[in-house]
Amino acid sequence: MFGIWVLGIIAWSIYYSITVGGLLIKLRRTCYKGDGRVERILEEIAPNSGISIRYTDLVDTPFLVGIFKPTIYMTEVECTDTQIKYILTHEYTHWKRKDPWKLLFAYLMIIIFWWNPLFRLLHKDIKLMIEMGCDKTMLRDYPMRYALEYLKTICYVLEAEKHSLKKLNFNSLNFVDINSEEGFKQRLFYILDAKENLKLQKKINMAVICGCLVWMLSSYYFILQPTYSPDEEIQKLENQEDQVFNAKDTYLEKKSDGTYIFHVGGIEEKVSEQDVEKGLYDKYLIIKE
Repeated sequence: MFGIWVLGIIAWSIYYSITVGGLLIKLRRTCYKGDGRVERILEEIAPNSGISIRYTDLVDTPFLVGIFKPTIYMTEVECTDTQIKYILTHEYTHWKRKDPWKLLFAYLMIIIFWWNPLFRLLHKDIKLMIEMGCDKTMLRDYPMRYALEYLKTICYVLEAEKHSLKKLNFNSLNFVDINSEEGFKQRLFYILDAKENLKLQKKINMAVICGCLVWMLSSYYFILQPTYSPDEEIQKLENQEDQVFNAKDTYLEKKSDGTYIFHVGGIEEKVSEQDVEKGLYDKYLIIKE
């Protein structure tokens, strides 16, 4: 069982490495630099952020990739400077919150527990929690007017993505994700009501995290727990007190049918007539039934 589990981890690690690596290569080969407008706005938001800006024709929604060298991939959707500011602030907030590391951790959980389908289902919820957390951080110190303008930008980018045929199957921190309609509705509701429902959302997030942790631990126990532990049996034997058997509780009983029962310490064991005739039990008292 343990060997199969390890082989599965290796196989899924290779699969994800090839898949993600291939998509990154495809992105780098097709990306290009813009006219400098986005770089200027990013410099206003976060001077010397160290984040690179690239354009790509493969998708129609901005997204952030990279653990050590972050890159924001922009699209050809026409946006105003204000909309670009919202988009860049969102992606930069992902970087400040170390959300790429959280997404990487979620992938590692899928790889480690590759045989458990629940972790794949939870992965979507984890991504939604990351996005909602990023929205909350952005809107924490701003009035509701800012939230409404931010929502307009999300809906604008979403409308462009709906009518796009360019879909890159890249599981990154996208500015907008329409793969989960219910999750998208939850995100919009949370943006509009973030301040009033902050405590409730924290409780929900903690419940989901605790549920994931419990399931992870139970899965670990299920996959690695042995059915038999020699150490436990040895410990039981070591803890047993020495037993002394005497003539009172050690004797041979001859049954009426000619068979023999050997009694020792309250334990009965059937012995053959041939062994008795060979003299193997001569030193024991023989009684008849």
